[in-house]
Amino acid sequence: MDIADIANLRMEKMVHKVEHYLREFDDDYEYCFIKDYELLFDDFKSQSIQVADCFVTLLEVKDKTFLTSLLFSKSYDVLDIVQWLDSHTISYNNRDQTGYFVKNAGKIIEAVKFKGVPIVLATRGKDKLYYDADPLVEVTERYEHFSQIVNTANANSIEII
Repeated sequence: MDIADIANLRMEKMVHKVEHYLREFDDDYEYCFIKDYELLFDDFKSQSIQVADCFVTLLEVKDKTFLTSLLFSKSYDVLDIVQWLDSHTISYNNRDQTGYFVKNAGKIIEAVKFKGVPIVLATRGKDKLYYDADPLVEVTERYEHFSQIVNTANANSIEII
């Protein structure tokens, strides 16, 4: 009998899941690249890093980190978020043999490093933009680290058509 590595199976499921959706909390909206990402693992840590006017949420599982969602304050409404998503793209640690890049981009708006890894906000476009990550500002030490439990069962799902 083969023994399945549940953590690896969950990781595979997460990497290949492409369902996107928006949910509303008391203080913000979360646009998820991976639906119910918090239910896929028993043990993980998430970090939210501000890039321009939104927060990029990274999920750390064992030795891997994934871009899971974007957080928008309630100063945005759903239409604002949809328009923002239509006109912007986020890149996390995308690189090939040539270097770091943002695909389907027009212009890089803001770029930072968190734990040495680049997070880039760009306008949407048709190009694959390469950039040098070395001069990017490292923001890891600027963040106050705290623990918070978020009950996602209290979130309202919002359908985006």
